[in-house]
Amino acid sequence: MEVLIYQIVIVILILAAGAFGKKARNVVTIIICLFTIIEVFTFKLAVLQFITMFIAYFFSIGYEEKKVEVKKEEFNYQVVDKKVKEKIEKNKQKSKSSFSGFSIFFIIIISIFSTIYIFQKKNETNKELLEIKKDTVVYNEGKKLFDPAQDVIANEVPSENNDIGDKIREEDYLSNKNDFIDYYKDVKNGVEYCDHKDLSYEYDYTIFLKKDVNQKIDKIIVQIRNKTTKEILEKDISLIDIDGVSNDYFDSTFTNCNLVRSFITGHNVDKKPYDLDEGDFIVGDFNFDNNEDFAIKIQSGNNSGPLYGFYIKRGNGYELDSFLTNEVRYLPYEVNNISKTIKTNIIIGCCRERESVYKYSSTSKRWVTIMSEDKDMN
Repeated sequence: MEVLIYQIVIVILILAAGAFGKKARNVVTIIICLFTIIEVFTFKLAVLQFITMFIAYFFSIGYEEKKVEVKKEEFNYQVVDKKVKEKIEKNKQKSKSSFSGFSIFFIIIISIFSTIYIFQKKNETNKELLEIKKDTVVYNEGKKLFDPAQDVIANEVPSENNDIGDKIREEDYLSNKNDFIDYYKDVKNGVEYCDHKDLSYEYDYTIFLKKDVNQKIDKIIVQIRNKTTKEILEKDISLIDIDGVSNDYFDSTFTNCNLVRSFITGHNVDKKPYDLDEGDFIVGDFNFDNNEDFAIKIQSGNNSGPLYGFYIKRGNGYELDSFLTNEVRYLPYEVNNISKTIKTNIIIGCCRERESVYKYSSTSKRWVTIMSEDKDMN
């Protein structure tokens, strides 16, 4: 229906312009041509509009030629005298009037096309807003990383009974989620591993753990294989290989294969985090290049949740992103693929929180902090 209205408007504009003369018709036709070339991106619709223009244009020419023939016939019967001179003067006045009329008509045309243009832009803006909503990944339910509504201790246990509160929260979490069922499996030489085949459409991930004599994590290796070819990528990614690093992990860290998430396949994204812990291993696109990156827990953290190391895909391998790892540190609760921004919200001390926004430049390949604000917690 909208296409038909466009064609009717084009015909009316060209025919109406023809009533003001050849120049008016030509100008209007040129404007419509330019509008079609610039604004109509569908090939079939553009062809249809050009056909409509040509039909209206030649119809207008035929109509104008008939008017000229009639005028010539009338002129042959006239006697060149004072009346002719008077008529010439009248025609001059009429010509001026026609020019004024054409000017008004031209303004009307510009207004019509401006209205159409604004209407289209408004539709495009609405579509873009929908795309922004579609492409915005909210990593946690709610707009803040810390949500008191999810904190059982806030509702059921007085603040001074923190140990009891932690126990209640843990029991509530485990009873509802039933997560601790798939533990890392033992293999030779004290190495434990867990396969993940549902975090990506393209790769399978295997996480290997090497523990020391005290059964503390001494080294973590991530192995990534192509699902189709089963080929291992360029090299394994050794994440932790320094003495004493296991002191930064809680005993429960990397003990459950199911404490992972994927914002590529949607695996476990609906699970609410326990004590602000989003999981040990998260797959997602963190730098807006349509490649799969991953974040892995490098420290169990504090009251704002664990700290992550962010590994970005580069060619056939992965590199640790220093800005995300050292500056952002926490898993963002929102990733916006349109504006190329990420947001974090962390707890500062007992009663304040910090909202930060970071923007990535695809041109310079760098991150910048565009906002970081501390405020009292609600």
